[in-house]
Amino acid sequence: MVAVECVQQRSAVVEIVRIPARVPAGIDRLDVLVDGLPVGDLLLRVCEPCEVAVIEHLRIDRWYTRQGLGRRLVEAATAEHAGYAWSTTEISDNPSARGFAAAGLWPGPPVPAWCEHMREADALIP
Repeated sequence: MVAVECVQQRSAVVEIVRIPARVPAGIDRLDVLVDGLPVGDLLLRVCEPCEVAVIEHLRIDRWYTRQGLGRRLVEAATAEHAGYAWSTTEISDNPSARGFAAAGLWPGPPVPAWCEHMREADALIP
């Protein structure tokens, strides 16, 4: 695990921790911790040779929504790979997800653009 960001927010310590993919173009995970407790995560795939990335899942516990934690996860994910072609999987049909999408916080269209390396990685993941 690699700490990506650790800041104080409203008297709480917020930390974003990256758990790297086990195979190239596999699934990376970013966890957001508040005072050491996991309250959300983001799953993504990044292919460096193709310069594409896909956010596959974003989840924030409902008690922690509307505090900017989802935005910070997306920013942490995209910062490392600026200039890549980003996309996401289909956005859930719930008020939080619709609000996040309406705010323009997703880095790309909700149509995943998986490359051949990402598809090959699926076969390698145990």
